[in-house]
Amino acid sequence: MLCRLTIQLSLAIALSACQRAGSREAPSPSRPKPRLSLAPDDLTSAFQMGSFRLTVDNFGDQVGADKLEALAKQISVMDWPSRGAAAGISFSAHDSDGIRYGENGYPRAQPAYIDIQPTVPLPPGWFVVQLGALPDEYDWSPEQSPERGPNGAPGVRVNSAPDAMVRSIWLCPKGGDDAVYVEFSEDVVPTEVDLKVDMADDTACHQLETGKATSSVGFSCTGGLLSKGEGRFTLGSGLRSRRGGPVKSMKASEPLGEGRQVLRRSACKGLKVN
Repeated sequence: MLCRLTIQLSLAIALSACQRAGSREAPSPSRPKPRLSLAPDDLTSAFQMGSFRLTVDNFGDQVGADKLEALAKQISVMDWPSRGAAAGISFSAHDSDGIRYGENGYPRAQPAYIDIQPTVPLPPGWFVVQLGALPDEYDWSPEQSPERGPNGAPGVRVNSAPDAMVRSIWLCPKGGDDAVYVEFSEDVVPTEVDLKVDMADDTACHQLETGKATSSVGFSCTGGLLSKGEGRFTLGSGLRSRRGGPVKSMKASEPLGEGRQVLRRSACKGLKVN
């Protein structure tokens, strides 16, 4: 993943440099649009409610103060799932410093970002930090799958209180084997008894680490998992978050709904949830 992102960034920077060195005409249609992402990830619990961040990755180029301010004015903080207004926001926008080169000669670029601060402290409970309708001149980062509002507006849901639940499941190629990653809204302490991946008889899965507090539990599986296209995992009742609370299965975590948070990427396939 890191290699792919580095190559993509290098190509985009090289293209941008050629455009600046040549004419000042509009950028080529083949140049990627700036990509947006929000932090923290969607469905994050036990989160210290400080500032949120909207990153605007323009592949080494500056975005512009006016455009960053326009994006910031589209951000809102609402109760979830009612989507009533919860708090106003203040923000500070920081544009990219442009392309810099490290000691090894590789190009580096810090993307632009907007820090968002609620104007009043948010009490325990679920909130959604949402951007308005995505402007045509931007794309959403393929590395993040946000919650979508009624009009398709992207956002992330957060809770300052512990409320551990399954956030997403990934099925991905990894060397000669396949890998399964089960991600949670906060750190859990996994055991081999309480978190299992169940596949066909000719597929063997084992947990990569146990007993360590983590928000992402990985399994290595043999037997052509990707060719089967799907699998199931079992969440035992004894699984606990780092703070000691039980972990919800997706089916039990209304109003999310079964399978709603199973994410998909080009190199990974979503798993069904028991």
